[in-house]
Amino acid sequence: VMPVAGWIPPPATAHSLIALWGGMTCLLDGKRILFSEPNAPYAYPEKYDIATLDTPLATATWEQNLLVLTTGRPVLVGGSSPGEMDDSRLAMSQPLASVRSVVALGHGVAWASNEGLAYAGAAGQSMLTDGVLTPQQWKALVPSSMVAGRYGRFYVCSYNDGSGRKGFMFDPLRPQQGIWFLSTGFDACFYDELADVLYVLEGGNVRKFDAGAALPARFVSKRFLQTAPTNFSVAKVVASAYPVTLTVTARWVGPDGVQLQHVETRAVLNDAAFTLAGGFLADDWQFEVQSSASVQAVRLAADVAYLKGL
Repeated sequence: VMPVAGWIPPPATAHSLIALWGGMTCLLDGKRILFSEPNAPYAYPEKYDIATLDTPLATATWEQNLLVLTTGRPVLVGGSSPGEMDDSRLAMSQPLASVRSVVALGHGVAWASNEGLAYAGAAGQSMLTDGVLTPQQWKALVPSSMVAGRYGRFYVCSYNDGSGRKGFMFDPLRPQQGIWFLSTGFDACFYDELADVLYVLEGGNVRKFDAGAALPARFVSKRFLQTAPTNFSVAKVVASAYPVTLTVTARWVGPDGVQLQHVETRAVLNDAAFTLAGGFLADDWQFEVQSSASVQAVRLAADVAYLKGL
């Protein structure tokens, strides 16, 4: 028997070529996952094919795990040789919304689904944006338009919500830290793993991500609801450099049932505590900071004594 019997070339319609362990490569075609002979990326015997229920769209790996993202439930494949590859469907059913949103992060894979930013990897399976964005807020970012890459440990994504390209950053291992929105986005990107550099395409220009002087950033906190109305009349901002622009918004319902609010903006010049306006009680507080430096903390208190030692 010829040792190369059945070594047929990949079909012309195949896509999503990816290198695997043990000298194997993988391709997708129709509703099939194709595997090559070890160290023979031109030979894909049909006996190694794995059929899928849904149409496979993209591939990504972490460690010795192949994740195939589809129009339905993702498929996880593992094995030491092309003849021993076993497949299983993930418990989490999150179809792929954008092929260009798939990012392999070393410890796992993140991708844009229609409900949020999905993840599967060493840390398990989860929807990273749960508790950060509602499904409606996520859909407003138009997941089908998303283009993403990796920058260090961060998932960096660009989207077009109908008003031009914007972006956001997310740490898949620390989802509780929330999402960082970017004022500009990009059309394509490439991550140089050796140099740890993310290159982005903006129009006709290729740029290095996170290079040059820092631009002013704006952060808006969540709304802090109090169990009883109070007045936070003292504030303190801890930052690596000043000035920092702080805006504090207080909201409450007046005696006639009308929603009232007080907005105060201050230019903070150092880390000393300072007073805010008094004369009212509110149960809904929110703050915003703008700075080109790193801001570590914003502290509000009803009395300056509570800020001593902080």
